[in-house]
Amino acid sequence: MKFLVQSIAILLLAGCALTTPPASKTPAPLSRQNWQVLQPYLKKAPEVIQKAIHTAALARLESEGSTSTTSMTAADTFFDLLSHSEQPLLHADDKFTHFKQMVLGSQSAPASPYAQALTDLIFQPDFNCRQPLYFKYFQHRYQTNTSPCATPVPFLLLNRHEGTKAIWLPPQRVSSIHLVFAGQGPNMASRFGHVALRLVVCPEGKSSKEACDSNLFEHIILGFAAHIDEFELNTFKALSGDYKAYLFATPFMDAYRNYAISEFREITSIPLALNDSQRQLLVRQLSEIHWRYSGDYNFFTRNCSTLLQQALRTLIPQFGQHPGLADDYMRPDYFFAAIQKTSMVDGDKLTSLEQAEQQGFFFSSTKPFYDQALQVVMAAMGSPSFSDIDSYLHRLPSQRLNEIFMDQGYVELLSSDPYHLEAQLLLEELALVRSERLLMAKGSLYFQSLDINAEFDQQQSTLDNKQWRLFTDCFLRPIQQISQPIPRLQAIPQQSDALPTMPLNRDCHTTASREQLSDILDIINTKEQEQWQQVLAAAHILDETTQNILILTELTNESH
Repeated sequence: MKFLVQSIAILLLAGCALTTPPASKTPAPLSRQNWQVLQPYLKKAPEVIQKAIHTAALARLESEGSTSTTSMTAADTFFDLLSHSEQPLLHADDKFTHFKQMVLGSQSAPASPYAQALTDLIFQPDFNCRQPLYFKYFQHRYQTNTSPCATPVPFLLLNRHEGTKAIWLPPQRVSSIHLVFAGQGPNMASRFGHVALRLVVCPEGKSSKEACDSNLFEHIILGFAAHIDEFELNTFKALSGDYKAYLFATPFMDAYRNYAISEFREITSIPLALNDSQRQLLVRQLSEIHWRYSGDYNFFTRNCSTLLQQALRTLIPQFGQHPGLADDYMRPDYFFAAIQKTSMVDGDKLTSLEQAEQQGFFFSSTKPFYDQALQVVMAAMGSPSFSDIDSYLHRLPSQRLNEIFMDQGYVELLSSDPYHLEAQLLLEELALVRSERLLMAKGSLYFQSLDINAEFDQQQSTLDNKQWRLFTDCFLRPIQQISQPIPRLQAIPQQSDALPTMPLNRDCHTTASREQLSDILDIINTKEQEQWQQVLAAAHILDETTQNILILTELTNESH
């Protein structure tokens, strides 16, 4: 397991490494031979850069003489000249600092970041494809020109049930980009909602609006969020800035399950006003931020709303120039309300929520469906001990099942009436979703201060190979996926790079796997630690909820 994590880190750090050397405090001796080696490469540079470097090189040669025999590559020579030039034209300006902030966030910048980026511009053949944000800056400052980039861009999709999966997306397949707002959630971190972007991805080979809009399983949500290295938010860490913020990519349907089903939140999605070239460039630039950016996260001042506004101001000129969006909206709900009043989005799409839902701009909370199921169940039972969804879910699975079978008339109704059985199963399936999250939350909390591998290497001998594989696949790896740091790259990866993936075992969600996992956790329970007891309790809740669903499903078979 440790080897897997180390391998991923090595792939991330080595697969896209650039070769620009660190800047030294004193310039390296410049020989005429090194200057001659550099000159052919300068022809690729904008004319103003050529002239500035030529002036800097001649001044160095004149002051140092021509006796140096130090051999340097053309890139090293160019970088050294840039790093020690006194010409303002070759120095970073305020605008570059702004772009650098969007690319790197709060990471420690390399020595002479401007010289490094400008060296990459000249010596990296696909610079416009791999570093589109810096290319946009240089294009504006030095009037650089190059062929449009046509390569697909990668995103690393994070799905808590399937693991991480790298996809390559041609920007041309994105028919529109929406601003997405998920309404108020149940905890402090989601009190004011969440904003993100939605890439509407067309099916391969199809481009009709209907085909693209309905292709929900390929749509992607891109949103700034804290890297919560456990399954539950630590409020103190969120307020004190102890989390790091990244631009995460998740499948739209995964976001829908988390928001609309698990947390009962509404989702609103409205298209940004972009032409084809703006949209395709934005997809490429978002990919760079996705792979490179790492910033400090603070619940009040640097959150999903403020970071997304900062990105849109940098990436979309008309956004930054719009008077209605000049303010920083700390709250996601305020930002979403403000942008609807501008020409940056088509706010009319939300005039009728019923029509918006039919057209895919509004996704209602699923809570009314569960409330309806609850009312059906309560009306059919003699004297239910619960009164709402929360009180139903807070009861232990065994208590819920016992209450059902103590009411023989209700059991007979479930056996004969599919409508009532489906209502009861719907509630238990919601309990299953919540219990899966509870188990992972308790597990990640237990491992916060422990080395997962070291803690359980000694336990491997107590399990057979099949048990150990299920334990690592269905318990350790999902926790590792969340808890491991996220390495950052120096550019968008190339298609030849080996991208990291951590697929999870889909068999983990079968009834048999849940039963076995509960038994395995009992076997591993040797230290009698209080926190581990909470893990075991959560595992038993998951197992019993699974059994509830199995037993209720069998009622139909018994009736036949």
